[in-house]
Amino acid sequence: MIYLHKPYIKKLKMKAKLIFDIDINNEKKSVWFEVDKEYEKYLCDDRVDAIFIGVLSYAMRNGHDIKSDSYITDDILFKIKEYLLPSLTKYGKSLSKVQIDIKTKPAIDNIGAVGTGCSCGIDSLHAYITKAKEKNKKYRVTHLCINNVGSFNDTYKDAGIANVRRKRIEESKKFAKEVNLPLIITDSNFQEVIPQEHYLTHTYSSTFAILCLQKLWGIYYYGSSGLDLSTFNIQDNDLHDCADYELLSLYCFSTSKLTIYSDGLSETRLEKTEDIYQDKLVKKYLHTCLKEAYNCNVCSKCRRTLLSLYALTENLDEYSEIFDINYFNSHKEEYFEWIHTQIRWEPMLQSIYDKLLMRPDFKAFIESKQEKDIPEEQTYNYYQEECNKILNSTTYKVGKAILYLPYKLKNMIKKTSQK
Repeated sequence: MIYLHKPYIKKLKMKAKLIFDIDINNEKKSVWFEVDKEYEKYLCDDRVDAIFIGVLSYAMRNGHDIKSDSYITDDILFKIKEYLLPSLTKYGKSLSKVQIDIKTKPAIDNIGAVGTGCSCGIDSLHAYITKAKEKNKKYRVTHLCINNVGSFNDTYKDAGIANVRRKRIEESKKFAKEVNLPLIITDSNFQEVIPQEHYLTHTYSSTFAILCLQKLWGIYYYGSSGLDLSTFNIQDNDLHDCADYELLSLYCFSTSKLTIYSDGLSETRLEKTEDIYQDKLVKKYLHTCLKEAYNCNVCSKCRRTLLSLYALTENLDEYSEIFDINYFNSHKEEYFEWIHTQIRWEPMLQSIYDKLLMRPDFKAFIESKQEKDIPEEQTYNYYQEECNKILNSTTYKVGKAILYLPYKLKNMIKKTSQK
């Protein structure tokens, strides 16, 4: 059982904290969400919408019902009970149906601000650049955010999580100043108190941050999925990226007063990149790295981004402020080899691969590889061996969650584990 107590605001000298005291099987925990003093008046302390969505996946995965002595917005409760929970538990075999006992209130008023993240990745830059030009002022971005609810996680541990966050905040401040918009920097202990796999729950944790400031937002653009609507999927949703069903979840997490959009939902990551790659803000601020506060050039996201840019433009030198273009040019075949190897396992790379085939050097490289490729049967055997290693690992046996693995490999693992 998860019990959500009525949230309250703790006023500090320069900050304000929205506090959520919760009991999980009678174990008391306290989650806080912190903002600068000027945003205190927008913290939502008269309902549990934020923390409810924050713990919802955790409850489904651990067999907890949810109760509260506070209130939840009626729109959210209705859609979650009517659409989200039945769908996810029907197709997610490890998820439990959650019984919810919370009183309801109508959607809360807000000042109509329009927000989006400012991590400066492709998705967040796309949300800002495209929505800053909206003719209808109702949909035009008015505020930028950088939230700490799980994205600054163990992927940055070698570079130092706190160090990377500090440097990225510095860059976000520069970006916000250049575009003349306020930047809201938030912090939270949510991930430490309710530890969850970011890959499986980032939509929930990000919505937690959005709904904590529910009195501010009329619209919020969530820059998440790198795939378009053709990949919408709730089958085995307990094992896959929660972005796969964002069309459903963000609809259920919105209210009649606050709409949360998955930005660029009709486009692939390459198409989003094509929309914005020529913008001066991209050439100056783009950050996609999984390992460092700067773009390392060699992690999977840096490789993917560099190859996307190479597929789209003749002049990579324009991106020398954010990537080591000399390194890319002198190691180009290594990048070609990487996408050639990964393409069969990672759907997001397909559109990049197809675009790269329009370049003579990449096309020639692929043609030269075709005669040397490992036969399909040998490739399958190799991945089957990797599958068995993962299934027998301590991490898999304890966590029951698989992060940063190609989609097809995950399916192979799932099928093998069911034999």
